[in-house]
Amino acid sequence: MTTESVTGFLEHATRILFFTGKGGVGKTSLACARRCQWLSRAGSVTGQHGPASNLDEVLGVRLSGAPTAIPGAAGLFALNIDPEAAAKATGIG
Repeated sequence: MTTESVTGFLEHATRILFFTGKGGVGKTSLACARRCQWLSRAGSVTGQHGPASNLDEVLGVRLSGAPTAIPGAAGLFALNIDPEAAAKATGIG
């Protein structure tokens, strides 16, 4: 895949993107970079789920289950999602 094809994919991506892969491959960093790119178009929310969330560290902000404004990135909010609590709240867990 070329840089141009990746850029083209991201420019025409769906409204929701999931970044998956094994630990240490850069999912959080890539998701944050993409989210910052989207900021020029509209306000954005990014979230991370699971026991090993490091979104706090990447963004330099203490996060909770509620959207938190990210300093230096106007319109960007982030949160950590507890997957078990979310499943129970939606009635699927």
